[in-house]
Amino acid sequence: MSFATNSPFSQMTTDDQNSTCPGIFHCNCRTEVPSYYGYIGVGIAVIFFGSNFVPAKKFKTGDGMFFQWVLCIAVWMTGAAVNAVVEFPKVYPLAMLGGVLWETGNITVVPILKTIGLGLGMLIWSTTNLVAGWASGKFGLFDLEVEKIANPTLNYIGVALSIASFSVFLVIKTTPHHYDSMDMPPESNPLMLDDDNESAVNYASEATLVSSNRNGDDEEPMFFEKFSPLGKRIFGISLALVAGVFYGFSFDPAIYVIDHPNTFPGAPSFGLCYVFSFYTGTLITSTIYFIIYCIVMKNKPKVYAEAILPGMLSGFMWAVAHISWFLANSALAQAVTFPILSAGPPLIASLWGICLFKEIRGKKNFILLAIGSAMTIAGAVCAGASF
Repeated sequence: MSFATNSPFSQMTTDDQNSTCPGIFHCNCRTEVPSYYGYIGVGIAVIFFGSNFVPAKKFKTGDGMFFQWVLCIAVWMTGAAVNAVVEFPKVYPLAMLGGVLWETGNITVVPILKTIGLGLGMLIWSTTNLVAGWASGKFGLFDLEVEKIANPTLNYIGVALSIASFSVFLVIKTTPHHYDSMDMPPESNPLMLDDDNESAVNYASEATLVSSNRNGDDEEPMFFEKFSPLGKRIFGISLALVAGVFYGFSFDPAIYVIDHPNTFPGAPSFGLCYVFSFYTGTLITSTIYFIIYCIVMKNKPKVYAEAILPGMLSGFMWAVAHISWFLANSALAQAVTFPILSAGPPLIASLWGICLFKEIRGKKNFILLAIGSAMTIAGAVCAGASF
């Protein structure tokens, strides 16, 4: 596949591109995507982001490095299929940077889990992710075009409600589901555990979210596990902030290409045309990190064969969610999609926790869940209506 240079399309004017465009699922033209596509994309993304790690919940994933590599392979394969649907657009190296940013943020999840726990870590990176992505579009960071929002006040309210909902979900107490020997190995843990050994909300919009394997194989402590309690807290919070920023800015490279047609002649405006570039960057970065991990582990990585198929399915589901987010960004605006897609998946994950894993119990937790859900829905409505 060639790169985005010297394309015959690059000699066309914007008017020519629009006049010859056969539909939005083509990458040889610039065209507007109907807003209802965006709302459909948001709905699909919320459901799949809130569900994508359910297939892997019963399986041992160790330190997560092998699992995230398998996941990224499935993500790339899904991106290759989308690439065929949109007729094999050119690969944009700058758009690949988005995949690098996302995977770099993703690789920090295990250290975050082991230093400050999932609850605090998720609250920090989710909030930072939301603010970074929303601000990119709202204020035109990194020379992006400033997105036009019809009702800024409503948009601000939506963002505030979405951020506030994180705090409510954080304090919901959950009970891990204990599987018997017929279901899974006795040494296995639920997919996500916090420092108090309680299962947390199974939300993985932007992360590997794997077991810290406390009851599994004996492992030599990682360097950050030798820090003092204060050192661990500073290290974990710093990583969570970095992860959130990288997640939030991961769409910006592709959007920069779209917003600068003079710099990138012939660049399509349809977000799905950049999915393969993004996912290629993700897989390359994941592979590099996995190789480094194998070297550090002296060629004895923690590999769990039973996690391969669940990891592939989780990767496919994550890819579908992320593709839907690309579609939503094309039709709506980051200032609209980020508040919804940062706060919506915890609601879906909580429903899985209630209905399938029986992890959320008790009147108080149900009240908190209802409050958090109401805030999430209200925030989504405000953000969506503001466009």
